[in-house]
Amino acid sequence: MLGVVWAGGLGGPRGALAAVGDMTIPEMRRYALPALCYCVDNILTYVALSHLRPHTVTVLASSKILVTAVLFRFFLGRTVPWLQWVSLVLLCLGICVAEVLGHQKPLEGHVAEDFSMGVPVVALFVLAGAFANIWVEYLFQDADPNVPFP
Repeated sequence: MLGVVWAGGLGGPRGALAAVGDMTIPEMRRYALPALCYCVDNILTYVALSHLRPHTVTVLASSKILVTAVLFRFFLGRTVPWLQWVSLVLLCLGICVAEVLGHQKPLEGHVAEDFSMGVPVVALFVLAGAFANIWVEYLFQDADPNVPFP
């Protein structure tokens, strides 16, 4: 189906690219929405960086881990043990502490942060990325081939 297929063995990235070559158009369409979400995620990251300092974006973006876990729970119906929730919160707190303590000097040539524009943009790219993560997880592990996707 696809003209470009990476030749090689059946395992690893080469096997994945060979599998893409065997996909039908309806199968490819199922991956269009997460691809679009990842694209929006990447574009909005640059928009956020134009309004906020890099360490602020990193600290706020670490919430993607928790948002993904919440979406994992509600959309896929999987239980997340309390120890994993504690681990996720500690991971996000650790990222915040490391970023804040590591970047206490003001950046030269960077204008003041615009939180009114930057924080909503970060929230959008966090949601877009987390949704794409959950959608791909669903497609990889739980997808019923008879479920219609846009």
